[in-house]
Amino acid sequence: MFPNKGFSISIVCHHGILDGKSATTFIKAWAYICKHLEYDQQPSLPSELTPFLDRGVIKDAYGLEMIFLNQWLALTRSDIKSDSRSLKLVSNMAVSPDVVRATFHLTREDIEILRETISSQLEKVHKKELKPTKQQDYMSTFVLTCAYTVVCMVKARGGDSNRKIYFIFSADCRGRLDPPIPQNYIGNCISSQHIVIKAGVSMEECGVAMIAERISGMIKGLEKGLFEGAKERLLELASIEPGAEIIGVTGSTRFEDYSWDFGWGRPNKVEFTGNARGGVISLTRSREGNGGVEIGLALKRHEMENLVSFFVNDLKNFAQISK
Repeated sequence: MFPNKGFSISIVCHHGILDGKSATTFIKAWAYICKHLEYDQQPSLPSELTPFLDRGVIKDAYGLEMIFLNQWLALTRSDIKSDSRSLKLVSNMAVSPDVVRATFHLTREDIEILRETISSQLEKVHKKELKPTKQQDYMSTFVLTCAYTVVCMVKARGGDSNRKIYFIFSADCRGRLDPPIPQNYIGNCISSQHIVIKAGVSMEECGVAMIAERISGMIKGLEKGLFEGAKERLLELASIEPGAEIIGVTGSTRFEDYSWDFGWGRPNKVEFTGNARGGVISLTRSREGNGGVEIGLALKRHEMENLVSFFVNDLKNFAQISK
C-alpha cells in the first residue's frame, strides 16, 4: 500500500465478543510475541497480556443481560433472519462519498489551557454557591477533549439551536466492579453513559465548560454505584428516535496504541476507520508521548471545513482568556 514505506495492519472487532480494551490487549500480546520470536522461539506473555477468560467473574445481579440481548436483536433482526446467535455485522454501514477524514491534535499545553479556562468559567457560573467546586479535581483529559470536540462538531454542523444532541461514551467497568476483575479480562466489560444537550449550549460563551461539567458528572456518578440507574439508561438509549443526532466516542488515550511494536518499531499512524459514517470521535494518545491527544473525525466536507476553523480559532481564544 505504501511503496518502500512499510505496510498497514487492519483489524475488525465485533462488540458482541469484546470491547476496545480487550482488542487492544490482544494486539499488544500479538505484537509482544512477534517481537520476541527473534530471541525466543516460545516466548511467554507477561501477566498483564495473558488473557483472562473466565466470564463467571461478572455477576448480573440487575438483570441487564436480557436487555442487552434484546436490544442487539432489535438492531440486527433484519440482517440475521432466523439465526438469533449470528454475529454478522450490521449491513447499514454505507459511507457518504462526501465524507472526509482528518486528525486533530491537542498538545498537553492545549489541554492545560482548556482546563484552566474551563475551571475559571465554572467558578463564575457557580459564584452564587457557598462552597465553590474544585473543578480541576475531575477535569480529566478525556472530559476536556470530548467537551471541546463536541462543541466544535455541533457548531460546524449548524442548524436548529433547540435540537437535541446525544453524546454517548463507554466507561471501563473492570476496576469499578465489586470486587474488581482483572484488567486483562477479555470480553465486554463496559457501561454506556450518555448526556443529552441542546445544540444552542455549544454557542454560549461557557458552552465547553457546561458540557465538560455534564460529562464529568456522569463519570463521577460511577463512583456512587456502577449499576445505579443502568437499566433506565439502557432503555432510554434504546428509545432514541431514528435520525437523532448522536456523537459517540471510540478508542481511549489509555490504550497506548502507539506502543505496539511487532519488532519493526512503533506504528507511524493509528487510525480508527469505524468512524467513517460520521458522528464518532476517535481518541488515542499522541504518538510523541508528550501528554497530547490525537482526535480522529469523519465529516461531510463542508462540515469539516467549518470544524477546522472552529477548532483552531476557538483554541486561540481560550489561550488569550487564560493569559
